Amino acid sequence: MIRKKNRAKFDEISPINHISKIKIPVFVVHGKDDEIVDYTQSKKLLGELRKYNVPAETLFFSNEGHGFEELENEVKFYTAIEAFLAKHLKAAPDGKN
Repeated sequence: MIRKKNRAKFDEISPINHISKIKIPVFVVHGKDDEIVDYTQSKKLLGELRKYNVPAETLFFSNEGHGFEELENEVKFYTAIEAFLAKHLKAAPDGKN
């Protein structure tokens, strides 16, 4: 399995190992049926974000895996991302970004 073979690499880049450096809001999305990345990893990430007072918003899907199967869920995802970005991204004073 690739993850076991490259464990050190994945540990080095994993967000869970860099929580203290995160200073901006985070949006966490996860399908509870994900067979690639265990759902508990997102729960652990959220716990660590709370511990460091990093604002986080979540969107969990009980009927999705590692990607989208249901169009309705995909629409919910993009709608939530758009709202998250609108809330947290500020336009430059001159209107140019």
